Amino acid sequence: MNRILEKVGIHLKPRFFKILAAIFIILIGLLILFAHYSESPSFCKSCHIMKPYYDAWKSSKHNFVACVECHYPPGTPKQFLWKKFQSMSQVVKYVTRTYGTRPFAEIDDSSCLRDGCHAKRLLEGKVKLGPNVTFDHRPHLLDLKRGKQLRCTSCHSQIVQGKHIEVTVSTCFICHFKKGSDGNKPKISSCLTCHDVPTKIIKHGKVSFSHTEFAGGKKLACEKCHMDSVIGEGLASKDKCYDCHNQPDRISKFNDTTFIHDNHVAKHKVECIRCHSEIKHQLGRSIDSLEPLCSSCHVKKHGGVKDMYMGIGGKGTPNKPSKMFSSQVDCKGCHIVPSILPEDIKFRGQTYKTTEISCQGCHDSSYSSILEMWKSDISSSLTRIGQKLNQANLIIIQNNKKDKLYTLYKDAEYNYHFVKDSKGAHNYEYAQELLKKAEDNLDKVIGR
Repeated sequence: MNRILEKVGIHLKPRFFKILAAIFIILIGLLILFAHYSESPSFCKSCHIMKPYYDAWKSSKHNFVACVECHYPPGTPKQFLWKKFQSMSQVVKYVTRTYGTRPFAEIDDSSCLRDGCHAKRLLEGKVKLGPNVTFDHRPHLLDLKRGKQLRCTSCHSQIVQGKHIEVTVSTCFICHFKKGSDGNKPKISSCLTCHDVPTKIIKHGKVSFSHTEFAGGKKLACEKCHMDSVIGEGLASKDKCYDCHNQPDRISKFNDTTFIHDNHVAKHKVECIRCHSEIKHQLGRSIDSLEPLCSSCHVKKHGGVKDMYMGIGGKGTPNKPSKMFSSQVDCKGCHIVPSILPEDIKFRGQTYKTTEISCQGCHDSSYSSILEMWKSDISSSLTRIGQKLNQANLIIIQNNKKDKLYTLYKDAEYNYHFVKDSKGAHNYEYAQELLKKAEDNLDKVIGR
């Protein structure tokens, strides 16, 4: 190279190359030092968006473990270099001001279960989680819980600032208490799944109470006394998907729960609470402070009414929303007339009903009798169809038919009870179509 430079009239002394080599060595050394420093927790907090996470780590039980010990999973040099590249790309984003304000990182189970950390956690068996909860890691990580594969970070996460890789009990509650598609609680919702029967004698005034006798011996449900111990449904709204996604093909997979959980929980660290509404679990009020939650006894009382008003759920007819529903009139638009006498309100509360006065608030006097007309028409149709149901039922029983006629009968029976129990006047036109379909089906069964 020196000869080439001499041909163009440039003469470099050997000292120049020594200086150049020294500079190169210094740069390599600085790069190595920076790479080493970038693995220290103090480097992590140099980005202001990371400071809350650093503070949470500093006050956590893991504050003696460097961040990279968890965030870089044990493995081959290739995996390490890939994680290093991802980390450096975050530094570039921060310097160029293209970073997001909600940092997201995934910790592999192998980081937690490595030698020297929690390698024996799965072998410990049942342990006490606080004074009242018995917990076993093994079935949670090795078995499918409600058909879902969990990870360490499914329960140990940082949803709330200041709690770094600590148990997020809201995740436990969603899994244990969310009802299934059939509306029933899962088996793991039993109190004795996590709690032992208390042995301490409880005193209420002059009465002594033994949990061992009632919850243990007689196996009475804890909810008999501890009402409101579980509050919330834990439902996942489709709107939540748009917090992270905007692609139609992804949103269309909303109802494929197996795919959703496999990709969000098993393959990636997405906390349950990001999609599901919160479920709260507490000791619950006992009988000495009785003010029960309505939903404890009155479960989905207006589900049918809602479907009727929306014009959905019938058999053999297209959906047909009520005109008032389409105009966004809610329940309070019609239910405006108090039905409980003033002297009884203190003891019975208040319920509002619908009368002709409700109609006159929006319509002229010609609509004053329309509600009663709807009720009368539907009542007459129900009486007629009820008689045909009885006739068709005898035919089905006598012939023991489980073919198409039986299907027609069951669809007719469904529509009959749908209109009857959901008060067809909430959607008169839809109710009449349901009853007409029911009557046509029954006529075919009876043979008319």
